[in-house]
Amino acid sequence: MPHFITRHAIFDRKIKVHAYELGFRSKLESILQKAPGADQQVSKVLTDSFMELGIDKVTGGKRAFVNFSRNLLISEFAKMFPKELIAIQIGADIKPDARLILAVKELRKEGYMIVLDDYAFQTDFMNLVPLAHMVKVDAKKIGDFIRKTIVTKLQPQGIKCLVKNVESQQAFYKSFPMGYDFFQGVF
Repeated sequence: MPHFITRHAIFDRKIKVHAYELGFRSKLESILQKAPGADQQVSKVLTDSFMELGIDKVTGGKRAFVNFSRNLLISEFAKMFPKELIAIQIGADIKPDARLILAVKELRKEGYMIVLDDYAFQTDFMNLVPLAHMVKVDAKKIGDFIRKTIVTKLQPQGIKCLVKNVESQQAFYKSFPMGYDFFQGVF
């Protein structure tokens, strides 16, 4: 079965491509859908893509942001990939227990970039925030006040802030003065 890779640019404050978020689909029809895949399918597509295509061809040497499930995090699957070329995204749907936190601590200690996706001051994420290099905030789901507060609270701790779903120039110009470090969307 063919695999498809989606690539979404992440821009810095100068509107230069900083990295790409990679998505993986196993059917052409699912490119337009957000169909969750099983851990085995995601891991196979990831390894096939990195080994067959080469990460340089997929991202042009830029870092690849990839969503990891709880199972993939605790299995140390991420350690198969070069820490300089991958950012490990942890979604808000993952409930961090002691085992997961220990796995994330180990990944951070070994130099892997940790990104909390869909961050909005969730209580469940509080134990992961000190381990994060970056948080991703959804411009469509989080209001202006909370988006600004996230930047104000986290940047002094050395945590970079990325706003995603920036779908227009207006949304970009609204988020830029808030101080976000990175932007993702079709603006």
